[in-house]
Amino acid sequence: MNVALAYVSGLRNILLDELKEKGLVLKISRTLRGRRQDFIIGDLEGDTERLPEVRSCANAFMLVAQFQDLPGQTRAALEVIEVALRKADYAGPLGHLAAMRHETYKTPLSYMFSLGIVDNPLETALVSRVARDALPANFGVLRQDAGYEVHLRLICIGNNGFLGFQIPAETMKSRDYKAVTLPGSLDPVIAYSMIRMSAPSPDDVFLDPLCGAGTCGIERCHYGDARRIIASDSSSEAVAATAANCESAGAAPEIRQWDAMALPLEDASVTTVVTDMPYGKDIPLGNAGLFIDGLFAEMARVMVPGGRFILLTASSAEVEGNIRRNAAFHKVKEYSLALYGFDLKIYSLARTGKAYNTRR
Repeated sequence: MNVALAYVSGLRNILLDELKEKGLVLKISRTLRGRRQDFIIGDLEGDTERLPEVRSCANAFMLVAQFQDLPGQTRAALEVIEVALRKADYAGPLGHLAAMRHETYKTPLSYMFSLGIVDNPLETALVSRVARDALPANFGVLRQDAGYEVHLRLICIGNNGFLGFQIPAETMKSRDYKAVTLPGSLDPVIAYSMIRMSAPSPDDVFLDPLCGAGTCGIERCHYGDARRIIASDSSSEAVAATAANCESAGAAPEIRQWDAMALPLEDASVTTVVTDMPYGKDIPLGNAGLFIDGLFAEMARVMVPGGRFILLTASSAEVEGNIRRNAAFHKVKEYSLALYGFDLKIYSLARTGKAYNTRR
């Protein structure tokens, strides 16, 4: 089954690990690199009905057609796309999609058509017209409301791209639990990927001390059991948003209005911290160095030796400086992301047995 899987740029190995965990093997043929998302394209083997369960996948498509090395001239590029779409096999991918969804599809279908064009000067209206005209006769009726049976999406990144049937899954990027969003609200796919980095265990005492709209806490609840899952924030607005989203998601972490720098928790009582730090744009940060110093000092106090601290931040220089100065945490791994106009990093840190402010 040929598929194109979207993932957050920088988190490819997280996706591949989750596929393997669910008994899926992707034989990769090529990669398309976008600005915020990349796509890996290839043949998926194994229990393919489990693909919609893969929460580190931002989007998934049954491949209908591919095109590569588009000419720079508009007319020639459109002709390449048209030829690829006219020669494509629609029945095979549609059959795979029907089997995965336990549905029966008969033409003419009601379908939605959408486009994603990145780093290419082709006009959306031109590509859309050519693509729809290239569909098989009697394929179906175009609908742009919620009543369509299938969603055809054409992706063009640079001079390469594909057409595919979207594999619907509320567990992928379009999580449907976000009843309330806040400035700087974390993408659920990134939150879930961070949860996986923490090596979750049923024995976890999990904490997100800067929970915002509650995404990390919700994703940890959806991952599996833990002794405690705590989502806390000093903002009453954030706490209310977390409560609303948890109710929508059917998740039940402990929701607290706490100061991340002065938590009412015992020393060495938390096994895992996963959090998204303010970037200083939508949410004021002030002095990033002082903020990180206060946060790291408190996390060192409440965390058990060997505990895992996963942090998403735009303040990588300050984090690196803190790690160099203090022996309370050591860096296990880092991941680089380019999102929201920021160069972000996810740090996977491990709590050592040393006190905060102990020099290396």
